[in-house]
Amino acid sequence: MKKLLLVSAVGLALSGCGGGSGGGNNDNNGGSVTPPVTEPAVASVTGSIEKINGNEITVNGRSFTVESVKFNNTTLPNFTFKQNMTNMMVQVNTAEKASSATVTLEPTMAGLVTYRKGTSFAVNGITLDFAALSDDIDVGDWVFVSSLPTANAGYKVLSVVEIDVEHEYPELEDHYEIEGRIASIEQGTQMFVLGSNIDVYYGDAVSLPAKGLKVGQWVEVEGRNAVDHFAATEVELDGYDIDDAFEDSDIEGIVTSVENLHTGEPSFSLNYRGSFATDSSTCYRLDDSYRCDLNLMKNLKQGVEVEVTSKYVAGQRIASIIEFEQPDWDDNQGNWQGKEFECEGRVSNAIYSADTNELVSFIVSRCENDAEQILADNKVFIDAQTRFENIDKMNIDGSLVEVEGHIINKSKIALEVEAWEADD
Repeated sequence: MKKLLLVSAVGLALSGCGGGSGGGNNDNNGGSVTPPVTEPAVASVTGSIEKINGNEITVNGRSFTVESVKFNNTTLPNFTFKQNMTNMMVQVNTAEKASSATVTLEPTMAGLVTYRKGTSFAVNGITLDFAALSDDIDVGDWVFVSSLPTANAGYKVLSVVEIDVEHEYPELEDHYEIEGRIASIEQGTQMFVLGSNIDVYYGDAVSLPAKGLKVGQWVEVEGRNAVDHFAATEVELDGYDIDDAFEDSDIEGIVTSVENLHTGEPSFSLNYRGSFATDSSTCYRLDDSYRCDLNLMKNLKQGVEVEVTSKYVAGQRIASIIEFEQPDWDDNQGNWQGKEFECEGRVSNAIYSADTNELVSFIVSRCENDAEQILADNKVFIDAQTRFENIDKMNIDGSLVEVEGHIINKSKIALEVEAWEADD
């Protein structure tokens, strides 16, 4: 994505992008290659900063002149991007290349460094590792941490940037936040686990999602470190597929699941943070290429780095372009093998929550992972991102189903459950 001349056209011109025959053009693995696409204008670009040149930053191959910088809905006056801020995660709100843009800082964590030894450090009591951690960062410094997800819903650190909260931005001095996927909830103690092992107490939060907390939600949590847990003051939903503030968006990240690849119109999740559907016009292409190639659909796998251009339509995000990046974070990819699963068969032992009456888990007759290994444990868990097709989840015991999903910390999380007709 280190390119792109953004054409200021409204809508997409993806004529024939999802199919057609190749013939005579072998640029992108050959076959089903279409003419170049017209780049769509987008209103929101989310990704890591690739380049900084004065008051201009490059994100997802697009260059923007920075007009203002925000964090936590507050404008940071006189904020200047410095060279050590590459790889920071940001959201740029603009529809024009090289026009003035509002940049919102999107760190995974923000707060005080509470521990430092070599490349290991802790922010808000959460221990992380970063090989490129600056020698200047020490205990007591206030930092932004940007990251991508790992296969176990942990954090692959991309950058750690120190901010001067004593002199330049004193309004941030008492601000601490983390974000991630809710892995489990204990309503009795009013605790939930974020990511792979971050305990959060939400009992004193003044703001929670209107429809309550659910496993599988991606949330942004503000609060403070309380020794053995993070005490939340606010918990806010922050998923890609629930955000219609920007109808057209461009987002980079890690593919964390893929479903229905065999149908030709797969759906997938990005960064555990939201789902994207595809349709017959979705363009698949390689980094630095303008041509669509349907053959590249097979490259849509867990752990792959992509840039997704999408539109928010009827409550879901539809991917118009899926561009496969050259991997920047090679050591993260090998961890995804065996992290997807499929099940089929009859449902038994359906369990419903005593508090909410929602389906929590069930057992299916047969399950295997993406390495075609039969799994001994056939228990499947339901979360906020699970979709049900042509089946009554409140009366699912005894039903024949097909299930696709991903494995997080050894638990099988369903992403799609649909009715199945067994072969005679």
